[in-house]
Amino acid sequence: MKGSVRFPTEHRTQSPSMGWLRGLSIRRRARHIPLWPITGNANADMFLGAASSYSVVLNSPYQHWRNQEFDAYVQDDFHVNDSLTINAGLRWEVHPAATERNNALVNFDFKNKAIVLGKSTPEYMALGYTTQAIITNLTNPGVKFETPGAAGFPDSMIESYNWTYSPRIGFAYSPRGTGKGTVFRGGFGRYIYPIPLRNFYASAKFNAPFAGNYSQSYTAANQSPDGLPSYLLRAPQTVVAGLNSSDVVNTNQANAIIPGGLANLY
Repeated sequence: MKGSVRFPTEHRTQSPSMGWLRGLSIRRRARHIPLWPITGNANADMFLGAASSYSVVLNSPYQHWRNQEFDAYVQDDFHVNDSLTINAGLRWEVHPAATERNNALVNFDFKNKAIVLGKSTPEYMALGYTTQAIITNLTNPGVKFETPGAAGFPDSMIESYNWTYSPRIGFAYSPRGTGKGTVFRGGFGRYIYPIPLRNFYASAKFNAPFAGNYSQSYTAANQSPDGLPSYLLRAPQTVVAGLNSSDVVNTNQANAIIPGGLANLY
């Protein structure tokens, strides 16, 4: 029996950076919806600068991910005789959990019914990754935050898979001898295809408390100055879009985020 043994190794690293702008980046928008708060005509209201609402977006932080993979395998060809050759091998793959430079990670602990964060909320606020208004809007209805350790999670929030084995075996059989006539071939193998990092984390980075929408509405009662809907039908216009509207949305106020303005994907 003759054979030839191979021992290749491989190491791959992904280091994608994903996001908008690092920290608090703001996009302001004025909306004119057909409720005609002043003139009865949406186009006329637009030219008067009478917006029905304004919004400010806290974009998700600019994230720097690192994902690695280590591979090695041993493979041997066994020439049993002139008619039969067997190829057998075993591949070993190490998939450490992906990491983010500032640990901007979110998970959920079903047992304790809490959002799991990689850092404390004050640390994220210091980095510009969230605001007190978002934290307040989450904690007021009873949302809890906890550390990965309290949830029983690793710091990376995801388990590493360091002992993944993939056996491979194949054969080639020639009834009349090597290189003569018909050859029957067959094989079996286990193969692993890791999900690309960008496909998994691209949506997760928009989770609260890292992203949010703030607004100031003059048609919604919960944001109206007097607590009643359709405010501009009863009060003079004091804010003109593009003239004195730059700070009309106060991102420090908890009521600047309407119910349903925060959502998470896990």
